[in-house]
Parts: sequence; structure tokens; C-alpha cells
Amino acid sequence: MTIKSFENLYLVCPLSLGDYFVCNALVRDFAELAHSVTMPVLPQFLATVGCLYQDCSNVRLVPYLGKEEEQNFIKTNNLSVVNFRTIFENSEIWFNGDTAPATVPVYWDRQLYEHFDMPFSRRYRDFRLPTNIHGAQELYNRLNPQQEPFVLWHRRGSNSPGGIDIDLASWRPSAGLDPTLKIIEVDLGHTPNLLDYVLLIERASEIHVIPSSMHCLVDSISTKISATLFYHDIRKNTLMQPNCRWNQWRWNVVKYPHKV
Repeated sequence: MTIKSFENLYLVCPLSLGDYFVCNALVRDFAELAHSVTMPVLPQFLATVGCLYQDCSNVRLVPYLGKEEEQNFIKTNNLSVVNFRTIFENSEIWFNGDTAPATVPVYWDRQLYEHFDMPFSRRYRDFRLPTNIHGAQELYNRLNPQQEPFVLWHRRGSNSPGGIDIDLASWRPSAGLDPTLKIIEVDLGHTPNLLDYVLLIERASEIHVIPSSMHCLVDSISTKISATLFYHDIRKNTLMQPNCRWNQWRWNVVKYPHKV
């Protein structure tokens, strides 16, 4: 019989999709310590987060429908709460061209692990993908039917669902990159499950991302893929350390004088 430290936990976790990839090792740690772990997920992210934890039998996902509904659910089900949604320490950062500073949770990914006195290395070392991602092969075949060498490009963020205006096709030749490579863009209409892109991530020649959920996913497996990685540092509400020894300094960082 396995002895657990906790009964039934409810994780009041951050709700952005990228957070679920960054927090994967933390959640798995709680799942080892508790009989059950319940996590709220915005409905539009349920396909992705459900796939991420499909191998974790004691991790339960519930749709997040607002603070009041969340508190009622916790009370009704008599759940013990671990809150790391509101732990972030913010800094005021002045960006070029702005008339007021932006409030930014600097190194938010590290803050999550430091809050629990965990080494940040675990964010990478203990990240796990599910055993099977059923839609990955179909999506790869659909977006690259001729099996061509390709670039994977993600330019959408939570504050720019329509995509940040970066002309990657023009930028790549100016940076000395092969202009003949096909560019496959990560788009909302292709699949509701971001993990379906895993085969494309694994087989890409280059991957270009802005700070986003796709960056968090690619970064989680960056030491296991062969693509040349580019981090387009253009978002003003995200200040991260793209490279560290735990991801083996895989990212080529592209700087922008004006952030959006």
C-alpha cells in the first residue's frame, strides 16, 4: 500500500496554456504525493491539457468557469487547496517608446519553482509528454504531405490571437537562413490540441516562436529535438531567460527594438 501525504488536492494554478507545460513537473510531484489532484482548465485548453495528463490516473481536470464557481466546487468537494496562481512578484519595466512602465512578472517560470523551494532544473528534467498523442501523425501528414524539409512558425500569443506582424519569409534570408524551406505556421484552425504538433516539432529543420505556449512546449523538449531554435523576443509582457544550462542554451534569441 502506497502512503500518500495528502488526500484530495485542488491546484489553484495559473490558467494560461504555457503555464501547464512549465508546471508539468510540479503537478506530477503533487500527483505522487496525493490520492487525487484536481486542476482547473479554461475550456479552450481542455484538449491539450487533457492529452498532457492522460497517463496520470489520479489527475482530474475540470473546466474553469470563474472564481465563484471555482470556490463552490472546492467547498462542495471538500478539497485541500494549493494556490500558486497569485504568487508572482511583478516588476515595473520601461520599454522603448512607452509613456508608462509595464508590470511584468520577471522570470515567471522560475518564480513558480522557487515558490515551492524546488530547483528550476526539475522544470526540464521531470517534464513528461504522454505516451501516445493520437493526432500527431495525422496533423503532420496534413500539413506536410510531401515530407519536405520545413520551418515551424508560431507567432500567436494570449495578447495577440491574430498573430504578431513578423514577416518571417523576408527575415530568414536576411539572417542567412535557407530561403527555400517551406514554412508551416501553427494556426488555431488546425487542431484544438497543441500537442498534436509534437511530430512537426521533432522533424522541423527550424522552429521560430514568440513568447507563447508553443515556446513553453518546445522549450520543455528542446534537448531532445534537432531543430535550430529561434526565440523572437518581441512581447513586452514577458521577460524570461530563454537559455540556461538545463535547456543546453538551445535558443537563438532575436531582439526587437520595439516590443508589442
